[in-house]
Amino acid sequence: MRRACLLLIVLCGAVWAQDGKVYKIVHPDGRVTYTDKPPADKGAGVKELPAAPGTSGVQVMDPGKAQEVNTRIKAGLEERDKRALEEQRAREKLREAERAKEAGEEPLAGERTGIVGKKGARTRLNEDYTERQEKLDEDVNRARKAAE
Repeated sequence: MRRACLLLIVLCGAVWAQDGKVYKIVHPDGRVTYTDKPPADKGAGVKELPAAPGTSGVQVMDPGKAQEVNTRIKAGLEERDKRALEEQRAREKLREAERAKEAGEEPLAGERTGIVGKKGARTRLNEDYTERQEKLDEDVNRARKAAE
């Protein structure tokens, strides 16, 4: 805590210094001191620190410019929310298409054709079933592309 206070005092003093230069001196015993006066001995432990900035970086903005910035920020946030909602809807449509595909695996009435062979009467899936499955696959693929 004491070092922090000392450092704060030194840095504040550096701001008020006439030439704005601050020197950090590391003594042989490890002590560190800061000064605005150049040391007589410029040994390995002496380092000139960069001058403090002349301004704080805070800029005053006129109300018109502030309104313009706020409008741009609001528009950006609304656009982000709109994209997030569209993505959520696309993911939901994909889940619905996948559920429909899974539920549509069983043949419906009229999608089996009866055949009579050596082993007796049997049924097979007809082209109506194949067309319905292809449509369900297309729906899933279209929803997957929209969700990406």
